[in-house]
Amino acid sequence: MRDNARDRELLHIKEAAEQLDVHDATVRRHIAAGDLRALRLGENGRYRIRQRDLDSFLREAEPRT
Repeated sequence: MRDNARDRELLHIKEAAEQLDVHDATVRRHIAAGDLRALRLGENGRYRIRQRDLDSFLREAEPRT
């Protein structure tokens, strides 16, 4: 049985991109710009994104009416 990315605490960039419905490079740009918080793990420095940080990013990006 495949686990659901939304049920895990740390997401890969690809998983975050799927939730946002954008390309992986767009997620990387948001991280580089400081708009989306991410962690760098291990010696190779791969990014992981906390689900709560992605949710916060989405809330801030929603247009206010």
